[in-house]
Amino acid sequence: MQHLFQAVVNNLVWDSGYTQVVSGPTRGDALLDIYLLRPKRSFISCDILPGISNHKGILLEDGMKFVGSQKQKE
Repeated sequence: MQHLFQAVVNNLVWDSGYTQVVSGPTRGDALLDIYLLRPKRSFISCDILPGISNHKGILLEDGMKFVGSQKQKE
C-alpha cells in the first residue's frame, strides 16, 4: 500500500513541474530532506553539509528574488 501511495505522490509532484534538488543521504544512508522547486530554472545549487548531530544540513541556493513589503509612509 505504501508503494502505491508513494507512486501517487511522485506522479503528482513530477506532473506539476516540481524538481527534487537534494541528491544524497542526509541522515546515515537515508534521504530525509526533500526540497521541491518550481520552476527548475530558479535552482542554482544544493550542498549537503556536516551537521551538529547525526543529521546533515542542507545549503540551498536559488535565483528567486525576494519580493518583500515596503514600509508604509505615515
